[in-house]
Parts: sequence; C-alpha cells; structure tokens
Amino acid sequence: MTKAGVGRSGDRAVGTEVGTVNECRGIRSRRGGLGKRASVLRGRQSGRLIAGKAVMLGDGISTDAIIAGKYCKQAEGRLLAAHIFEGTCSGRKSWRGTIIIAGRNFGCGSSREQAPLALKAAGVKAVAARSFGRIFFRNAVNIGLPVMNIDSQTDHVRDGDEIWMDIRRGSIRNRTMDVILGRPLPDILMGILDAGGLVPYMKAELAARKQKTRGG
Repeated sequence: MTKAGVGRSGDRAVGTEVGTVNECRGIRSRRGGLGKRASVLRGRQSGRLIAGKAVMLGDGISTDAIIAGKYCKQAEGRLLAAHIFEGTCSGRKSWRGTIIIAGRNFGCGSSREQAPLALKAAGVKAVAARSFGRIFFRNAVNIGLPVMNIDSQTDHVRDGDEIWMDIRRGSIRNRTMDVILGRPLPDILMGILDAGGLVPYMKAELAARKQKTRGG
C-alpha cells in the first residue's frame, strides 16, 4: 500500500461501534419508529453486494487529500469529481467502478461533506478501511456512499483486483475467493443506504407517517 495524505489529528479514527452507532441509537430513540422503517426499506433488497475493482490506499488519507479545499466552493458533484486525489493518485485517469480499500483513519481531518460526495460522483462504489474519520463515516452514509470497517489483513488483494463487497454481511472477496473480514453495518445505517441516503430515507419515513395518520 502507498501512504498518502496524512491528515490532522483533530478528527480521531473510529469504528462504527464507537461513534456512528451510538449516534444512530440516539436518533432512533428520539424519532421513535426509525428502526422499524429501516427494516421495511431493507426488505426491498435481497442483498447489498457491490462489485468493483480494488484501489489500494494507505493510512491517514485525509479529506484534504480526497478533495482540496480550494474546490469545495463548488456544489456540483461532477465538478468536484474531476479533482479527487489531485497530487496523491495523479496517475489514475478514472475512478468509475472502483472500491477503495484503505488503512487506518480514512477521511480524517476537516468535516467537509464534499469529500464523500466527490468520491461518489467520481464513480467510487464503496470504501472499506481499517478505521474511518468519525464525521467522514457519517457523511458518507448520509449521502448514500457505502462504507465498511475491515478487521483482517488485505495483503492478498492487489490494486486492480475484481472484488465483491458485502456490506450486509461484512466481507470482501476477490477472484481467488480470499476473504477480508469486516463489520456488518447496523440496521439503521443499512436502511439509510438502501434508501439512497439520509434525505430520501427521511422522506420515506415522513410519507409513511402521513399515510398512517390518514389511515388512523
């Protein structure tokens, strides 16, 4: 793996169980019925298997390395996508159809939402890492970019390998069927991803509540 884009220490790396799940538990308790709604949305898909070509990155990939601050005044994803990893992975012409596999503290540094938005707009299908910057992880789920914490070694996966990532079960396989073990996402986060992000998830939740009110 190549080491690039070492970020600031202000955003500590966390796994899902440390930060994001606790926050979602709070959301569930405040909103009342979100856990049940997540199950309904998740039932619309038989699985969450994502296929793509592996891009291997190292530790400490910051949001500044993903997308430089000078581009973040642009709101459109397609404009941001043209500038991801400038100066870090400058030799790569296209990110479409890729799955990033990174080391520790991916997405550390600033809290800018443009980082996961730019990756998704560039065609990155998912990100798996040993750990994530806490805010990056939450922002990625909110805009519908699948992310997964991985626990086992990734030495048997090489840059460009065709891989299959199952975020529901928490695993990644390559053509040789070697397995990278990860952590399945909690139901509440799977519900948000299945809906396409936090905004469509909440729209579906509000629509269901209105329908229930009319029926009652």
